[in-house]
Amino acid sequence: MLFLLLNLLLNAIQSKNATHWADSIYNVLQEEKEKQVLISEPHTDTLLYIYQLHGEFCKSIDLLYISAEYYKIKSDYKKALSCAILANQIIEKDKCKSPNIKPKLYYLFAKIFLSLKDIKKAKKYIDLGIQSWQQSDLKKEILIRLYLLKGALSENSKEELYFYTLAYGLSIESKDVKMEEISLHSMGSFYAVVTGK
Repeated sequence: MLFLLLNLLLNAIQSKNATHWADSIYNVLQEEKEKQVLISEPHTDTLLYIYQLHGEFCKSIDLLYISAEYYKIKSDYKKALSCAILANQIIEKDKCKSPNIKPKLYYLFAKIFLSLKDIKKAKKYIDLGIQSWQQSDLKKEILIRLYLLKGALSENSKEELYFYTLAYGLSIESKDVKMEEISLHSMGSFYAVVTGK
């Protein structure tokens, strides 16, 4: 009986209906970001298995990215890093051709390593993120965030202000009010430290 149930489950997962089910959850994760932490964890393993089975590798990377973000929010940096590494392995095997995945993933790596206080690796992935953004057609928000992070980790005050100013200029150029405010806050904090006020 157990063998029969397992066989039925396997057949269900391998069927086209399984991808439709997986896509329905995937679409919710993409459209309703605030619900990601609520529904990604219980379904991630099943969704990943289905997508890997059916060759949907870009969606697999997206799911691993969402999971890594989820674990980072929970301060479970070991699991967050594990998910990010798995996503990067799929990219390195050239199984997903989308140029938009790398900048986001590298930014996530940088944030995870920063949380782990590994500044050297955080800087490495910031630079990789900036480089890979040039080949993408992503909005400038991710590039602005990378510049802000690069400025925050700079050991040179002139360089730090340069990247904050660059981020601020890009936020104005792209009419991104949220990132403009974040950039201004970073610049304000910088001047407060420099002037001692």
